[in-house]
Amino acid sequence: VFLTQRHTSLENVIGIAELQGNYNVVDLIRY
Repeated sequence: VFLTQRHTSLENVIGIAELQGNYNVVDLIRY
């Protein structure tokens, strides 16, 4: 999902954070 050219490096970080269960980090980035 996070390997398409449309996704930025920041989105890759969000994807990794989601896979690791770091939802607090994801919330900080998204909001």
